[in-house]
Amino acid sequence: MVATGIRDNKGEGGNDVFVCHFDNQGEVTLEETLGSIENDKANHSASHPLKPALFFTGYHKGYGVETSGNAYVSGVLFQDLESLFTGSCEVPRYMFVDNLVQGRNVNSGLIEKEILGSQSKTNDLINYCNLNNIDFISIYKLGFLFDNYWRTIPCPFYLQYIVDDRNFAINQLDSFITKCHNNQIRVGYIADRDSLALREIIRKKIGSYNFSHPGKFNYIQLEHEFWNINSYAYILSDSSTLTSNGIDTHFTKLFNEHLDLLTIMDTAKSNDGNVWKVFDYVAYFFNRASGAIENYSNTTARKNKTKLIGDTVDAIFTTYYQEYDTTNFGLDFIEPSSSSDFQLPRFRERLSDYGDGRIHNIIPTFSAEYYDYDTVPEIYCGFGKDTTSSPYYYYDYLGKHLDGPAFNNNYSSNDFNSVEYEYLTQHNNIIQSPPSGFSNINNVNVAGFGWLDKTLNSCFEFSYPIGSSNDILVNTKSDQNLFIVYPNPISSVLKINGKIEQVKEINLYDFYGRQVIFFQISKTSFDLSNLSKGLYILRIVENSDKIHNFKIVKQ
Repeated sequence: MVATGIRDNKGEGGNDVFVCHFDNQGEVTLEETLGSIENDKANHSASHPLKPALFFTGYHKGYGVETSGNAYVSGVLFQDLESLFTGSCEVPRYMFVDNLVQGRNVNSGLIEKEILGSQSKTNDLINYCNLNNIDFISIYKLGFLFDNYWRTIPCPFYLQYIVDDRNFAINQLDSFITKCHNNQIRVGYIADRDSLALREIIRKKIGSYNFSHPGKFNYIQLEHEFWNINSYAYILSDSSTLTSNGIDTHFTKLFNEHLDLLTIMDTAKSNDGNVWKVFDYVAYFFNRASGAIENYSNTTARKNKTKLIGDTVDAIFTTYYQEYDTTNFGLDFIEPSSSSDFQLPRFRERLSDYGDGRIHNIIPTFSAEYYDYDTVPEIYCGFGKDTTSSPYYYYDYLGKHLDGPAFNNNYSSNDFNSVEYEYLTQHNNIIQSPPSGFSNINNVNVAGFGWLDKTLNSCFEFSYPIGSSNDILVNTKSDQNLFIVYPNPISSVLKINGKIEQVKEINLYDFYGRQVIFFQISKTSFDLSNLSKGLYILRIVENSDKIHNFKIVKQ
């Protein structure tokens, strides 16, 4: 169901056409604005008789002759509610990216980048997302591009040097986000405790633009680990420390700081339809410090905090960083388990705390990190181990289940889908037969799945896709209209018809994402007779960086 109207928001221009999408529970699933840089007004709307779409006609003054205005025609797609009951429902997949930028150099003050500004690494990231059905990427460390650091440098010449570097990085970020949008990948900003950077992001990169503007973030996600009180040296509002506050007061102040940041985000969403979603990231809703009053056993305090955050945001990335073992393979997320991992009972009970009084959306989040204990030198993917803890803590999660080459020379059927399916199975088992304490389980929706980016950026083993399911790469009608690839299946010569003059590169990948052939773009036919039998991905990249994927079967 959709509702339409006009809103004088804080987006681009004056009045905008405002659209709310609702699910079958009456919950808002998407808010969006349509319009130009001036006033827009939709007088009439009509639904498509055969497709889930709504069309608008009206008036706007954004372009053309300003004195007389212009006819306005637009439309949106919405989900057919019947499909909620009759068809399969796919939830989106999110990936956290923590090395688009690395941070700021402590000596020069310049932004240090890894993926940002590198065409090859940018293409690798987008290809990885496309091949693994990743619809959304959430990016860490972008606060360095929008914080107040440049105002603190006393020397004017050095200040300009810092500002120029900052602006150049922001322009590169705009290009990256636009490239993601061209490939149907939406981008979110992960906010930390820097409220000034958060407000700057909202003002410049979220609320001030319509949907298609270059550099437009689609959602905001907070990561501020209030439950790990030792991770924060001081409270920003009053500069008090853990030592001066004590573990209980410090936890309360951190939680209030967390709520203040969520309020900034939620206010932006309420005031501006351009802010699509507001997410939080939470592992625990209690104070993990030894001797704390609001500890795991303080059920009332824990549940109150769960409800407060769940009622505020659209969804919560809920971590399931389950340790790998040879019995349960790191997959016993919320079911009774024989594993020695102390987190498992808490993960299970955490699920029972959601859904009090209203629907709460969660996004179960996993890590494919692994650590091999038997090798010298060490073999690991991700952080490896924490040598500051006693005993050492090893980041050993789902990487071994996903059969990285360090453990298995051949990929098996273990992929992202298999992990997510296992979680859904366990979640559904609780719904079908709720144990004691799970009376609200029907108010808990799985709104997506999240993955740490260690599977891509920190591990050579996972630099290409992990056994993605065959239905991920479906050639869209827009691909077929622009380019025709035939015959398919193929035994010898492959031909491409279409606007070759608009093509920048053509590549062929095997189904693990490894490049097999780089084609000459001046040709339109290619001899593949020596290619081994199997399934391949033909990728056509336009000059605009738009990517088209075609599944090719070699016989």
